[in-house]
Amino acid sequence: MSDADKNPKTSFADKMRVLREQYLERLKSRRFLILDLWQGLHQEPREDRLQELFREVHTIAGSSGTFGYHSLSLFAKELEAALKEIQASPEGEWPIGFQGLSARFMTFAEVLQAAIDYPEGGASAYHGPAAGPSPRRDEGEATKEGHILLVEDDQDLAESMAAQLGAFGYRVELAHSAEEIPRAFAREPLPEALVIDIILPEGDTAGPDAIAEMHKKLARCAVPVIYISARDDTEARLAAVRGCGSAYLTKPVDIGSLVEWLDRLTQRVQDEPYRVLIVDDDLPLAGHHALLLENAGIRAPIIADPMDLVDELREFNPDLVLMDMYMPGYMGSELARLIRQTENFMSIPIIYVSTERAESVQLHALLQGGDDFLTKPVQMETLIRVVEYRAERFRQMRALMVRDSLTRLLNHRNLKESAEYETKRARREQRPLSLLMIDVDHFKRVNDDYGHGAGDQVLKTIARYLKQRLRTTDIVGRYGGEEFAALLPDTPHAGALGLADELREGFSRIEHRRAEQAFNLTFSVGVATTAGQAETADALFERADQALYAAKAAGRNRVMGDSDVSV
Repeated sequence: MSDADKNPKTSFADKMRVLREQYLERLKSRRFLILDLWQGLHQEPREDRLQELFREVHTIAGSSGTFGYHSLSLFAKELEAALKEIQASPEGEWPIGFQGLSARFMTFAEVLQAAIDYPEGGASAYHGPAAGPSPRRDEGEATKEGHILLVEDDQDLAESMAAQLGAFGYRVELAHSAEEIPRAFAREPLPEALVIDIILPEGDTAGPDAIAEMHKKLARCAVPVIYISARDDTEARLAAVRGCGSAYLTKPVDIGSLVEWLDRLTQRVQDEPYRVLIVDDDLPLAGHHALLLENAGIRAPIIADPMDLVDELREFNPDLVLMDMYMPGYMGSELARLIRQTENFMSIPIIYVSTERAESVQLHALLQGGDDFLTKPVQMETLIRVVEYRAERFRQMRALMVRDSLTRLLNHRNLKESAEYETKRARREQRPLSLLMIDVDHFKRVNDDYGHGAGDQVLKTIARYLKQRLRTTDIVGRYGGEEFAALLPDTPHAGALGLADELREGFSRIEHRRAEQAFNLTFSVGVATTAGQAETADALFERADQALYAAKAAGRNRVMGDSDVSV
């Protein structure tokens, strides 16, 4: 690992420079190998030597342009095409082909030597911005606390809303009039979003009027704005539009809907980074592609040996495979067929990366299981956009199969499959794994008293609440009905008990609404933690379920651990 890789503060441009230097060292060693192979073929034409020479030239053709050596890339591609013609001809005609290639090969060798002697001559590849797209939050990072400005002249309502938003992890600053808004925006840091009543002491549309005035002075909407109001007329809604409004909620405000809008506008809860597995024996080029993707917030490990492919697929569980077409002893199309034979990865996107331009060859590769074809050298923006588009489509399709349609959490089957994987990993790595089993107390009364629509809204609110308050590495699912489960990797029993009690207490403060009626709910939690080498997911669920049963039998609205009950 280079010093640049070890230092997280190293800039993107510095990392690129290190990769380019490493690539240059590889070019130096390849130069001698290519010359030896060329001379050896003149002395004794052999298929293995010809294949190795083709592979070396193919690698340079595909990677040199990426690192800024455009002339070298051009000559390498021409030589690659000529060598391919020789491969297709009868073996007895090879010497004649080599003789015809001598001048072209010498030109290629000279350009290769010039690239080595004058490395800055091809350094024009990265004169653009040093940074790529803004990175997503790293997987496992705790959900940040969102800073919200709430402007509401009804102080009791304002404090109630602040308390409920606090249960979802938002820090709420209160103001009660339009004149207080500029003062709040004069301080640093600015709030991440503004929730404001249409009607304030200054007038019936004082809220949006104040924001519109700020907009004129700043020439932009400083932060996302959500309006709340007892008014539901066109005049009020139009005033909200003119006042930079992104959303409009009528009173009484459903806290679940408000949180959903806040999450969306502040991007506070983000999906985990896309996972892309790079399969390429050309490590400098693979490292270049990995760095571009990682700078865009995409996890992108590399495997150079295709023999590791199946194990890495199972361990890493990627959203997409980015694969070279030609590797020593392997064709990308063969590996694509291998991947398609694995049930869990039959639909995973596979993108080939190659210098291959022949449409017939590309079509054949795609028919073997590929989804897309990128020609080297690949532009940074093209690579990132294609990868993100394909990965997102894959996640959307997978979500339809693995997630509960109402809550968008993992469904029962896939929750249990995730638990099997996590228990095996916890056993292998000797790390604790805790499980929370959560059940809404007296949920039937919600459906009976307020209707099934209210019950569905409660379940959606719980799902959002759990996703917000837990880490992105935690796994949350709907176990069935009003019962949920959360797997907490690397969490000992005492920590899981404390967290469960925090979740329970916070949820009890959330006010749910149906029409003009408001109500609060509680839930009970059973906690179990992996307890030995022979622990299975079923055993872990059984112990957590027993603890949950004990919590409900003891009066509900409480947390019980498996150590408190006899199973």
